[in-house]
Amino acid sequence: MLKDIRIMWLVLSIAILCLIGLLPYYQLLPYLWWRYIHILSAALYSGVVVISALFEWKLSSRSHLNLFLSYSEQVASMDKVLITSCVSSLLISAIALLNYRGLSLWLMGDWPLWAFSSFTVLSMTGLLWAIFDVRTQHEIKVLANRLSEDSMSDDLQRELKRLLTIRHYINLFSVSTIPVLYFIMVFKPI
Repeated sequence: MLKDIRIMWLVLSIAILCLIGLLPYYQLLPYLWWRYIHILSAALYSGVVVISALFEWKLSSRSHLNLFLSYSEQVASMDKVLITSCVSSLLISAIALLNYRGLSLWLMGDWPLWAFSSFTVLSMTGLLWAIFDVRTQHEIKVLANRLSEDSMSDDLQRELKRLLTIRHYINLFSVSTIPVLYFIMVFKPI
C-alpha cells in the first residue's frame, strides 16, 4: 500500500501546497480564471465520485464478480489520475482565490467560516480516502487474484462482502459531502 502512487501524490501535493502558500503564484492568472478552474475541478471531482460510486454499488449488488473486480481496477486507475488531480487543482485554486481576498494559507484563523468549513470537509474526505479507500481497493485487488466465480469459498465471500460494505460507506460519505461542499461554495452561508 505504501508504494501506491496516490499516497506519494498526496504527500507531494501537501508539499506543493506548503510551497505555494509562500509564493504569490495566484498572480499568474486573473481571479475569474482561478474561479473557472475551481468550478471545473469541483464539477469533475463530483462527477467522477458520484458516477463511480453508483456503478460500484450497482455492480456489487449483482452476481457478476468478474465484471465488478474489473470495474474496481478501473476505479483505482481513475482515482490515480482524475480524482487526485481534481482535488489538487481544487485546493490550489481555492488557495489562489483566498489569496485574492487577502487571506493566507498559513493564517487559517483569519479565514471566513465557510472557507474553513469547506477545507475541513474536503480534508476529512481526503483522509478517509487515504486511510480506508486506497487500502480496500488494494485488498479487493489481492482478493481478486485469489478467486474466480467458480471456486469462491465462504471465507472469501465473507471477506469480499466486508470490503464491499466498507467501500459502500466510504462512497456514501464521499457522495453525501458533495452537496454540502457545493452549498458552501455557492452560498457561503457561514
